[in-house]
Amino acid sequence: MTSRPADAHDHRRATFAELMAHQADDVREIAGADRSNWRGTYEGVSERRLRGRATWAGRLQYDHREVIGCLQEMYERAGQRHDEPTLIRYRSALRTVVHENAHLLSARGTTHTQGKMAVESQPETHALEEGVTELWAQRNLNAFHRQNRPRSSRAEHSTGP
Repeated sequence: MTSRPADAHDHRRATFAELMAHQADDVREIAGADRSNWRGTYEGVSERRLRGRATWAGRLQYDHREVIGCLQEMYERAGQRHDEPTLIRYRSALRTVVHENAHLLSARGTTHTQGKMAVESQPETHALEEGVTELWAQRNLNAFHRQNRPRSSRAEHSTGP
């Protein structure tokens, strides 16, 4: 596993793999949650209407093209200029990562199972939970982006003038 950077406020990731390895910790830190119930793996899926899914088993699923491929491209093309539609695609993919990870957060003294029981016993709560999660993800996307912006230029890596 990759170790955390020495400066806890500079989480810039050099690679897509680093972003994905730290996604749950970064969202947990932003939320101030006690823990994430993520099991440490994610998988690509190709379902037309699904950008992402957090499962009750603690797994994350992301659309191959719209999320995984898009974020891989973002890191591969770091430091290049991008048009507005490209930047919107990158931001949308990052929002999906934040949203799905938010589903897996637990507060101190609670369990992920309690959330599952609430949703299963009162199905109408699922729509409310989705709405609140999406609102939180949108409001906290900039913090996640600051933590996970790719290292993009040679100037950031050099020590000289």
